[in-house]
Amino acid sequence: MRGGFHHGAGAGDAWSVLDITMTLKAGAADTAGACTLFEVTAPVGFGSPRHIHRAEDEALRWP
Repeated sequence: MRGGFHHGAGAGDAWSVLDITMTLKAGAADTAGACTLFEVTAPVGFGSPRHIHRAEDEALRWP
């Protein structure tokens, strides 16, 4: 990856399912395969079910 880039809030390719919107901020092509970063907008109380990633890591940040 050369240089940097910035996608503001809500900017980027987005997918919506039910009340959840996932917006792609940085994909594998942007990071030389190092990571993929999504902005997720979800209703209060939303949470993914307990799960395990066997081939990748996951990081979460709440405002």
